[in-house]
Amino acid sequence: LPDEQRLEEKMETLGAADMDRLAETIATFHRNRPAEPPSHGFRSRLQNVLNTIRTVGGMDFEAALHSLLSSNRKTLNTRRFHEVDGHGDLRPDHIYLSDDAVNIIDCVEFSADIRQVDPYEDLAFATMGLRLNHRPDLARHLALSYLHRMCDVRGFLLMDLYEIYRAAVRLMVDALQLKEAGGENRADYLRRRSEAYASLIEDLISGKKSIHNGNRRQLQGLGKATATDGGGSGSPHAIGWKGPLLILLAGLPATGKSRIAALIREEGIPVLSSDVLRKKDDTRPEMRKPEAYGQGSYSSKKKMLNYRKLMCQAGRLFEKESVVCLDASFSRAQYRNLAYRMVSRSRPAMDILILQTDCSEEIIRRRLDKRKTRPGFSDLTDFDTWKKLKENFESVDLTVEGDRFHSASGARLHHLILDTSGEKRTSISPELKQMVPHLFLKRQS
Repeated sequence: LPDEQRLEEKMETLGAADMDRLAETIATFHRNRPAEPPSHGFRSRLQNVLNTIRTVGGMDFEAALHSLLSSNRKTLNTRRFHEVDGHGDLRPDHIYLSDDAVNIIDCVEFSADIRQVDPYEDLAFATMGLRLNHRPDLARHLALSYLHRMCDVRGFLLMDLYEIYRAAVRLMVDALQLKEAGGENRADYLRRRSEAYASLIEDLISGKKSIHNGNRRQLQGLGKATATDGGGSGSPHAIGWKGPLLILLAGLPATGKSRIAALIREEGIPVLSSDVLRKKDDTRPEMRKPEAYGQGSYSSKKKMLNYRKLMCQAGRLFEKESVVCLDASFSRAQYRNLAYRMVSRSRPAMDILILQTDCSEEIIRRRLDKRKTRPGFSDLTDFDTWKKLKENFESVDLTVEGDRFHSASGARLHHLILDTSGEKRTSISPELKQMVPHLFLKRQS
């Protein structure tokens, strides 16, 4: 594999599309790995690393890290049951991107124990590497793109902790190598790199840096944020959006929700999809499985169950995110009411933006025909089934221009309709800023 294809060599030219391809490759790999019997767990592995660092160089962050571990103890214990035989060393210098392929090399072949990881722990090695190469924007996008494909919020919420662990592993390796460094140049290089790892660990522990956009430290600075900093505390995420905000991306199938969702995700906002969640445990989720209206996975009972699961995931996501988008049809008032109740329990007094997509039936028919030969998370390909869905779609009871206070959830509701019949959009924020400017941060002179 040519060196110029290595991720480390491409940092200045990488973009969101590259991270989407990488996320898809990693997610497909993890999705096809069966869960392993629980190991001694992440805490045990981290403690072994800390013990080694203590013997070779010492550290100033151990007490704060143990406090962080204690606050995440319950979640970490449950993640032991999600471990797979992963890669184990998913650094940027082991990832190669060409125009037509993503190649990942050098897994930890010598130790099955080291390879047994929470999938998000595997991913954290890549996001940490992107961050250390001064691309926190790519680290965030890779994590969000992976979350979109896996729909596993609990693992995503541990990403900062997993990055700390991966940085500690590299700090340990450098400390051991520094003891045997052959020359002063090599020793200087290892010292500088060790300082970078230690600094990242301390910043992640303190909350100064985070893969998330909405931790307490960031939210405290939200009122002082500008349209370029996305929430303070060095956060590069969710540029321009004001939280707390729940976006319900609603509308009939094939009306362009997926495209709008991708644009929202490119702006640093996590997107959870009901279609992806429905196929969360499938090894080939993008294989379409058309079913008759109201049958199988699309029966009323199973659809309601899927919406309830979606709201549970969204509620967890608001623990560390200030803006969240849910991509689903929200075809009935009862589904939208689930979202309102979730808001009242998790983050009252937020804004809810119902962003409804729409287009002509002629375009719908063409899009459904294309789906028959293309992979995708949505199973719908039949126009007659689509017409039945349209007949049973319950309209949103808000005016297009207006907004209102929703007493049950404590939220302000806004409803916008986006016509997707024209040219494919390349951005979404400028359009929405014109329609609902109060949902965006104001630039400060």
